Amino acid sequence: MKNKKENIILNIIRPVLIMLWVYAAVTKVSNYPLFISELHKQPFPESTDAAIAIILPTIEIVTAVLLLFDRTLKTGYKGSFILMSLFTLYVLLAMTRTFGHIPCPCAGIIGRMNWGAHLVFNLFFVIISYVGYYLQTDKGNTTNERDKRDYSRITGKQPNARKQAGSIS
Repeated sequence: MKNKKENIILNIIRPVLIMLWVYAAVTKVSNYPLFISELHKQPFPESTDAAIAIILPTIEIVTAVLLLFDRTLKTGYKGSFILMSLFTLYVLLAMTRTFGHIPCPCAGIIGRMNWGAHLVFNLFFVIISYVGYYLQTDKGNTTNERDKRDYSRITGKQPNARKQAGSIS
């Protein structure tokens, strides 16, 4: 069972991540021509730009939606962690000029950050995504109370109940 402090942390992390993903997707979609223009400047084949322009905001919205519902919350935190980790890797590659000079394809306020600020920003969201996932899974125990109640309701047995010697099931 989560303590009060963990619940407060989760009640902060969840809406912050939802706002991040909705903001990221909306800024891309609301200024689609600029987003496409920025994608053209990235080190990906130009033939992938149209697909990325559709897939990326869609994944961001799906991640936000997953974070909305208790039943999909762990998946939302995991998706958030993976996305932010990938974006952070991309920032690190940009900072080391692995692809030469590339501008940030982000829109809105995030796009105005230099690469160093972007790295700190991304690392913050990687960390809170991980913390959210970790706390949501009851410190690594992936079987939550709802799962245990569902198991008991369906089977009529307590979870992890061992068969007694000589009992007939």
